[in-house]
Amino acid sequence: MSLQALAPKAHPVVVDRRRRDAGFTLLELLAVVVILGIIAAIAIPLIGGIINNAKEDATRGVAISMYEAAKMYVVSEKGGDFKNAGTVSLDELIQQNYIQGKVKDGYGNELDTKESKVEFEENGQLKSVIIKPKDGDSKTYTPEGTNNTIKLFTKN
Repeated sequence: MSLQALAPKAHPVVVDRRRRDAGFTLLELLAVVVILGIIAAIAIPLIGGIINNAKEDATRGVAISMYEAAKMYVVSEKGGDFKNAGTVSLDELIQQNYIQGKVKDGYGNELDTKESKVEFEENGQLKSVIIKPKDGDSKTYTPEGTNNTIKLFTKN
């Protein structure tokens, strides 16, 4: 006779308990779902803020590109007379090939070429860059930034 034949048989309840121990309980699964929900509640707004900041920075980049193109335009087409440069529209910059193609802001909105412009002061300094999407509100960038405008150049 073998030793297994002499060993007592396991009670059916003990066998069922061992089978249940192989998986996760409902409470354990619920705890994991709650933890994942907390992590998502914290991470999603942070990611949204990062994306919005990137779009704002891209729009600022478009404004800087318009300003640089307007400076080249004034030097080349107006003899460098910044004092009488006044306003240079995005439409002028595109027609004179200082900027090519359809220009979009950081949000992917096409800009109104007549309303988007670079303005110079009478002393030849940059006054503002206005970015106006075709469907949306304009944003005004100035060298120093005020309550109603956004600072064009940032120091890192």
